[in-house]
Amino acid sequence: MEGVVYKKLPGSQVSFEVTVSAEELKLAERKELGRLAANLAVKGFRKGKAPEDIVRQHVGDAGILEEASRDVIEKKYIEALTAHEVKPLGHPQINVTKIASGNPLVFSITVATHPSFTLADHHAIAQKLAKEMMKPVAVEEQEIQDALAWLQRSRKKEALVARPAQRGDKVEVNFETRQAGVKIEGGESRNHPVVIGDNKFILGFEDQLIGMQAHEEKQFSVKAAEDYAKENLRGRVLDFTVTMNAVYAVELPTLDDAFAQSLGKFENLEAIKTNITEGLQKEKEEAQREEYHRKLAEEIATRSGIEIGDLAVAQEADSMIREFQHNVEAHGFDFDTYCANIKRTRDDLKKDFTKQAEMRLKVMFALAAIAEKENIVPTEEEVEERFQRVARQRAMEGHAAENNELLRRNVFGIIQNEKVFALLESRI
Repeated sequence: MEGVVYKKLPGSQVSFEVTVSAEELKLAERKELGRLAANLAVKGFRKGKAPEDIVRQHVGDAGILEEASRDVIEKKYIEALTAHEVKPLGHPQINVTKIASGNPLVFSITVATHPSFTLADHHAIAQKLAKEMMKPVAVEEQEIQDALAWLQRSRKKEALVARPAQRGDKVEVNFETRQAGVKIEGGESRNHPVVIGDNKFILGFEDQLIGMQAHEEKQFSVKAAEDYAKENLRGRVLDFTVTMNAVYAVELPTLDDAFAQSLGKFENLEAIKTNITEGLQKEKEEAQREEYHRKLAEEIATRSGIEIGDLAVAQEADSMIREFQHNVEAHGFDFDTYCANIKRTRDDLKKDFTKQAEMRLKVMFALAAIAEKENIVPTEEEVEERFQRVARQRAMEGHAAENNELLRRNVFGIIQNEKVFALLESRI
């Protein structure tokens, strides 16, 4: 292809060094000027009727050159991809090294490509990992008791009482925290609910509430543990000023057959235990299967020797950060404030996500290769039904209007991957 130097780069990337002649660039500028003249509204002229010299004065030579160059770069990029049969992965990186009217336009394009690799023996890997990971799961008695306790607490009754607080009570307090006389950021709250004995606060705080009555104020100090969540406070003595606002006695229902029947569909307490056991068993089996799928996909991708270029990995990491940001904001938090609280910048997050992004891309190609080899293709009906479901769910979760075609492709990929895993499991 004339005016283009094509180079293969390490890590499934290619570059195009492009030189566009001054004549071709001038033609593109003339075309852009004509387009602007046909669409621009200039005072004193009907839309599209202003002379080109007036349009040029109105827009400026630099603006015309910029738009013309953008059109030329896009055209040359598509031509180069076609001529060299390159399948791009993600967006290209464009670097303009020379641009001036009346001179050649010189630029480079670097783009990640779909990697070439030999698919590993996915069935052998699936069988080996299944023997290592797919073990019978058991539900422990303590897990059943914990679930029963949660159900019991969900049906608790609270009554305001005029007595000192005791263990098991729910209380509402105002508190302020200082360290060495300085107020701690985020260490203040009003009408804060605390269940004494739940140990949801810094160790020792809840014990200090025992014996306090409504409207009573108390000052005390607690030493933060060496593994305290806030690193800057580990091992430090924290000074609290607490006002007790209200004390509520908590009454838990008795775990008996009557309690079971009050839930609606159970004959007795044993029926609840059976239901809990079956539910926990299913959850554990599903968690085991998901972990098996994750390790299986990563093992196949790794042993297939798939290489992903830095450019594609960086773009995938950016995509993961956007997903993370949406999840944070969906829970009502400002993303920049959240990052400040966890002491991470966007660059920090990108570094954190880079390794995951690389593996996510490798897995995507490995699973797609298996689907192609095994001729796994979701039906239009399957894709449409799932697409409608996902679109409704995302709308309910507050996602902005999306590109339906892109969402359909994502749904297609999800269903295809599910079918790949189902096939691999069926041959274990």
